[in-house]
Amino acid sequence: MANPQVENGYTKIANEVLEALARIRIPGEARQVLDVILRKTYGFQKKEDVIALSQFCLATGINKPNVFRAIKQLQVMNLIIKNDNANLQTYRINKDYSQWKPLSKKITLSKKIINVIEKDNESLSKKITTKDNIQKKKEIYSPNSIEIRTSELLLSLIRQRNPNFKQPNIQSWAVHVDRMIRLDKRSPEEIEKVIRWCQQDSFWQNNILSTEKLRRQYDQLCMKAFSDNGKPVQERQRYY
Repeated sequence: MANPQVENGYTKIANEVLEALARIRIPGEARQVLDVILRKTYGFQKKEDVIALSQFCLATGINKPNVFRAIKQLQVMNLIIKNDNANLQTYRINKDYSQWKPLSKKITLSKKIINVIEKDNESLSKKITTKDNIQKKKEIYSPNSIEIRTSELLLSLIRQRNPNFKQPNIQSWAVHVDRMIRLDKRSPEEIEKVIRWCQQDSFWQNNILSTEKLRRQYDQLCMKAFSDNGKPVQERQRYY
């Protein structure tokens, strides 16, 4: 029976960092790799350390391709800082948690990493295409992303009036929210206010039943929603 004791060693981590980690959603294997970095650095009272891939694999039980993928995810989320020195890689935790950001989209791996993955595990590159695999490729937004949360806000307001409203493809809805933010330069806060306004308006609530329609009519909706001294005419309680 395991009976760990702090006398045998412990990892000293600031409570503020632990609290920040509790607030951010980290994919399972990425969290395992992050724990190894915490152990190898803070666990030895160091800010950074050289960690070989074999050490990650041994400590987590994860194979090399998935370790590559997990490290890339942690870098994109700004949770860790990796430095390449010759053939050595050093890792450290980014303590400035204000720079951390959730992983909202699938990571596009570099060609170099893909080559290593294919060489290390050829079966990954020969994976049979199935209906489930195709579906996973389409789901590029995480449940906690602003694109999904904004789409679900519109859906929840529609279902307040019509509980039997058909379940849409929320990933497809998120694509249009992404385009409004990224291409049309709309702020998420403004989009939310326009959604709440149009779902209270007797005319527009029956015409804006998807994010695609919302984007198409956005300019007209925005002018009406902010016609009252730059503020929405009405605003209900926030849902997220």
